[in-house]
Amino acid sequence: MFPIFRRFRGGKGVATGSGVLLALHPLVAPFAVALWWVVSKVTGKAAIGSLVAGGLVPVGLAVLGTPAWEYLAVAGLSALILAKHWENFARIIRREEPSLRGKNETSP
Repeated sequence: MFPIFRRFRGGKGVATGSGVLLALHPLVAPFAVALWWVVSKVTGKAAIGSLVAGGLVPVGLAVLGTPAWEYLAVAGLSALILAKHWENFARIIRREEPSLRGKNETSP
């Protein structure tokens, strides 16, 4: 999330988190990725998909009864990902966030 070569700005936290989740929790990861995809497709905003999926990953782990230390670690990483998307969420509220659909397509 904080790449050295980009002066610690920008990164692929959601994608990297998805890969880690796939390796550590192969039962939760496909649901998180599918949820991200559906929400992003419906809203046209990847940040909203990240918010929903990232926020619900800890819920999935709690349902599966993962150990407390592991749950807290993943919940902390999810919180970090959500915090890094704060500017995106502010743009969404102001209706300034770019759409995944392109300039000529309209939102639902």
